[in-house]
Order: sequence, then C-alpha cells, then structure tokens
Amino acid sequence: MWEKILFCALVVGVSTVLSVVGMLLVRRYVDLSKLESHHEVAGYLLSVIGTLYAVLLAFVVVEAQSNIQAARQTAELEANSIVDIFQYAGWFPQKTREIVRGYCVEYVTAVIEEEWDKMESFSYSPRAAEGLHSMWHAIRDFEPVTEGQKAAYSSILAELGTAGDNRRARLLANKNGVSPLLWAVLMTGGILTITFTYFFGLKSVKAQVIMTALVAITLSLNIFLVAAYTYPFAGKFKIEPDAFKFDKLIFYNLLTKDKSRKD
Repeated sequence: MWEKILFCALVVGVSTVLSVVGMLLVRRYVDLSKLESHHEVAGYLLSVIGTLYAVLLAFVVVEAQSNIQAARQTAELEANSIVDIFQYAGWFPQKTREIVRGYCVEYVTAVIEEEWDKMESFSYSPRAAEGLHSMWHAIRDFEPVTEGQKAAYSSILAELGTAGDNRRARLLANKNGVSPLLWAVLMTGGILTITFTYFFGLKSVKAQVIMTALVAITLSLNIFLVAAYTYPFAGKFKIEPDAFKFDKLIFYNLLTKDKSRKD
C-alpha cells in the first residue's frame, strides 16, 4: 500500500516541481508589468481552455473508473461460478464429484499462481485454460440419473458457460486501454493549461507558486488516476485475485466439512 502511495506522490511531485520551475523562469525573464497587461484577455481564454479540458479529463477519469469496476465485477462473477460448480458437484457420485472438484481447485490455483501475473503481458495460463476445458469434458461425460443430479447437471452447465464468458472478458479487459491518441490529447491539454497560467503575474511570487502548484497537483492527480485505471489487471494499482483466493478458502471449508461428516 505504501509503495503505491509513494509512487503516486513521486509522479505528482515531479509534475508539480516542473510546473513551478516553468513559472519561475517566466517570472525571471518577463517583467511583471508585461504579465499584468495580459490579465484581462488571458483570464477569459484560460476559463474557456480550462473548462474544455476539465470536461474531457472528467469524462476520461469516470470512464476509466467504470472500466476497472466492470473488470473487478467480471472477475468476481467468474470466481462465484467456480464456487457454485464446486457445490453443485456434491449431487454427483463420489468419483465424478471428486474429479469436478479437483478441476475447480486446479483452475483457481492456476489463475492465482500463473494467469494473474501473465495478464500484465496480455497473456494467459495454459494450465488454467486446460483446467476449465477438462471441467467441461468431465461434466459432458457424466450421465445424470436422479432428479437431483439432473438439476445439478443443468445448473453446472449454466455456471460453466458463465465462468467461460467471464474469463474471456477478464482476459480481454487489459486490451482495451486509453488510446495513444487520447493520451496525446490529455498530456498536451495538461501542459497547455499549465503553460497558460504563466501569462499571469502576481506581485507575490510565493502566492503565485502556491497557485501554480495547486493547479499542477489537481491536473496531475487526475491524469494519474487515468494511468492507474487504464489496465485493470496490470501495474501497481491492478486488481488483486481476492475473489479466487476466497474461493480456495471456501473449497477448504467445504472439503473439511465433508470429511468430518464421513468420519
């Protein structure tokens, strides 16, 4: 957690320092009287530019946050489906039940240990893919006999389909980031907005430093949010596989209860 906070502070700090240095250079080489002559016109223009850029930035930030929330929900729905499959398998004969549950455990383990890190490089785990594929084969080869088995069989097929759909959506989530063109517009807009503030001059340099720093911090924080949320399963602020880790805990508890009943 502290590592993420320090990284954010470093990015925002560097941006703010560069903005303030630029303002101080302008104050050093341009007379205050000349800067004050720009106030009347520059104020209106900065209001227009700032408003347009703020609208664009707000839209991108909200979109990025929506994407990461959708990605988190997708992963949780996938994990929920695997737990449901594990429990529905309890209606099956012992051999089939153990096979299906074994594949559930194998799949969740592969997602946590291999696939989660591979998604950073837009890849996937063959082990996880094989686990889900084997689960399909195990269910397909089973012929339900009792009414309970038939109901469980139908439910497992539905959950398998849901798990597969959500897995594909999860793997594709890192492919849909902010386009390079939009990044160019955001960065250029931020630089121009900061640069436009250099056309103003206050008698108190200290006050102008504080104002420039506040503007730079606000802009850089928002752009940082976009960068942090662009790829939900990559980077320092990526979504963690907590839902799948919780699956393993549920598996352990259910298996422990089954064993205690047998004993």
